Amino acid sequence: CAAIIAHLNTRGNFELAGIVVESHATLRTRSRIQMGVHMEAGSMLLEKSLAMTGEIIESDSVWQGAPAAKLFSYQPNATILPSTSYMGADDDELPSRNYEMV
Repeated sequence: CAAIIAHLNTRGNFELAGIVVESHATLRTRSRIQMGVHMEAGSMLLEKSLAMTGEIIESDSVWQGAPAAKLFSYQPNATILPSTSYMGADDDELPSRNYEMV
């Protein structure tokens, strides 16, 4: 499960701040967002990632890490195809796992 943490308790100073999670935003397994985070529409926070206090997770983007950093942005409703960068490689080489937007 993911965690939404709307408070901060530092040396007895207790603070609350709102969190905004817009439509089609995704929190993957064991991801966490802290107080003041704004997850825009279509954003995604990957497994075991942490969005720090006040972070804006941009729409149609994927973030990862602790603290979270943007991996990439995408165009909604775009077709995503495997990259052709492995074409012509020897048979014993594994194909690339890169993807391209078209």
